[in-house]
Amino acid sequence: MTISSETRKTSVFEGDSTVKTYTFAFKIFEKSNVVVTVVRTSTEVETVLVLDSDYEVTINPDQNANPGGEVNFKSTADIDGTGSGSATNGTLPTGYNMVISSQVPYLQNVDLTNQGGFYPRVITDAFDKLTIQTQQLKEEVDRSAKLPITNPEDADSLVADIVRIADSANNIDTVAGNIDAVNNVSTNMADVTQAVADAILVSSLYDEFDDRFLGTKSAAPTVDNDGDPIATGAVYFNDGTVPGDEGVWSWSSAGAWVKQSNWQSGIIFTADGQASPIVNTSPLGEIVVPFDCTITQVTLLADQSGTIDISIKKDDYATYGAFATTINAAGTVSLTAADKNQITTFTGWTTTLNKGDILRFESNTAVTSIIRLSINIQVNRT
Repeated sequence: MTISSETRKTSVFEGDSTVKTYTFAFKIFEKSNVVVTVVRTSTEVETVLVLDSDYEVTINPDQNANPGGEVNFKSTADIDGTGSGSATNGTLPTGYNMVISSQVPYLQNVDLTNQGGFYPRVITDAFDKLTIQTQQLKEEVDRSAKLPITNPEDADSLVADIVRIADSANNIDTVAGNIDAVNNVSTNMADVTQAVADAILVSSLYDEFDDRFLGTKSAAPTVDNDGDPIATGAVYFNDGTVPGDEGVWSWSSAGAWVKQSNWQSGIIFTADGQASPIVNTSPLGEIVVPFDCTITQVTLLADQSGTIDISIKKDDYATYGAFATTINAAGTVSLTAADKNQITTFTGWTTTLNKGDILRFESNTAVTSIIRLSINIQVNRT
């Protein structure tokens, strides 16, 4: 007989928990030539079932005149190989699809001997088997990724591209899941391009800033933050790990660090009567000087117009309590029927302060009206 059809698999059967018998119409030689593949639609995982364990095959008696046969599930069939899906009552359950195909072994069993029998049926079956094997290969090739015949690339390049895309599947899914945002970016590409340019500019400006302002260091750096030579005018702050080095240092044109003695800072003392005028008690309070410095300006700010006269006295931690030295000239740190006063002339003052000095603020006269007083001492750190 001739093989007049190229079909080596059925169409897809969709499970409905009702149909028990599934037919196929291609020639086979024995039951083991039949392959039953089931897929669980929710996971798209395929399982090849086992003959006689999961299903039975009935072959039409005359495979030349009426090729094919029937497949029937066993009621105990494990149709997805996990034990969670069974062919209940011998049917393919809803949620599963199935295809029947062939798997004729790629062997040649016909042996023609000299002066032996030469039977047409044997020769026909041998040719049929070759045709079937060819059709099986064609069916698999038809499901394969193929390069156009005019494409100069080889199969290895195609496979490499497929693997690369598969490795990026999660990223592709992410893009697909955010396609509206992707389209929005595409629509506003000019803005995106400008944003990228702005980001590059900001990065460049930050790098320039980082090259000029090196941050806090425990010792003088020998290169900038990128490991490059230090630029003239670059500055850093020494944290005082080495006593006396604390302060701002700048890199001179001569290639050396120079301490900046005019680095300004401030020391603030506040007296607060808590909703009542400040009581004329002495002292009003103390503060500790946190760094070596020189006083350059003192500003008094009161919550309202009033009168007060302050003496600022100095002591150190070792002799705390004596406060034998008054650093301001008499009558200078004062308000007379006023709410502000600023001192910039320091005749008769001791303006040099050392780190750790303790300043005490004492009221010399009766205080009138003032509830809250702030004394701001502006200094140059040395």
